[in-house]
Amino acid sequence: MVRFLVALLVLAAVFVGIEISHPKGFMGMVAEFTGPRTPDPTRADADAASAPPKAAPEPMKTFWGPGATKELSWADRDYDRGDFDGAVANYSSSRLLAANQDERYRALKGMERSLLAWALVHGAPKVSGSSEALAAELTARITRSESELSERTWMETTRWAAGAGFRDRLHYLAEQTLDCARPGGFVQGALDAAVVTATGRREEIAAAMASRGLRPGAKLDALPLPGAGEASGIGSAAAKPADSDESGIGGVNDRGVPFGAFSADTRTKLKQAVKLERQGASAYAAAGPDSPNRVENRHTAMDCLKKARDIYVEAQGEDSTSRDLDERLKHVMQMLAQLKKDEGISGK
Repeated sequence: MVRFLVALLVLAAVFVGIEISHPKGFMGMVAEFTGPRTPDPTRADADAASAPPKAAPEPMKTFWGPGATKELSWADRDYDRGDFDGAVANYSSSRLLAANQDERYRALKGMERSLLAWALVHGAPKVSGSSEALAAELTARITRSESELSERTWMETTRWAAGAGFRDRLHYLAEQTLDCARPGGFVQGALDAAVVTATGRREEIAAAMASRGLRPGAKLDALPLPGAGEASGIGSAAAKPADSDESGIGGVNDRGVPFGAFSADTRTKLKQAVKLERQGASAYAAAGPDSPNRVENRHTAMDCLKKARDIYVEAQGEDSTSRDLDERLKHVMQMLAQLKKDEGISGK
């Protein structure tokens, strides 16, 4: 009995001590031990700090080929000769054989331009006539196209040259046509028709169009099909008045501007830069060593190209990821570098 009373007194003393010393009392202490536990954030941070660092996931491996130097040179040769079919095949092989990112990118861009050039001239109606008459007609058409910078004029000149057999001029004509193309315009109509009719290349052509800001299928029903409204003989270049512009574009249009996220003011400046680049390129071509006016042409080229360069560099502040802008600027800088080199050699 005495032992029981002693034990009871000890328990009572413990209970009173806990009730007095614990902030939540005896029952609060019991709840802490028997209830759900709340994680301690400081303890979790300490555990995370002491834990060994997790291994970073291994990056995906990029597999490269043995190299595509030969295939790329063959593709460039075919493209310059107007053999766009052969260029597409060789650029496609180059993408698989590329040994680095530069070769793969070069093959990709070459394949895109070859596909679009092929689509532009695909199904062009044949043109008949003597070689002298055809050459004179081509010269007249190119002169008018360079003067107007209209997408429809360039497209008709390109398809006429294809039908007349001027394959060595097709790469230049196709590039000028695509530079003037605008979403929903006449060039897009020809490309959309090619997407519809070119079995086996539809997806590739559509992707190449999208890379240049031309959304495949836009307003297809309202646009002409390849060959529609084209003359198949000689003399059609002079049939239209010189100031007519059926495309609705009075000069370099929105496709002439590098594709990117640019403001309206910057796009206006870029249109002027494209004109300056073309003027500079024309003077650059006329500044060869055999030209009697090479010094004047060189100065003209440098003046135009420097102005174009400054506008392109300024535009990079708004969209530094535009590949079109990068290619334009690279082209200008290459011509300027060569002009500087020629100036150093001649001393003028």
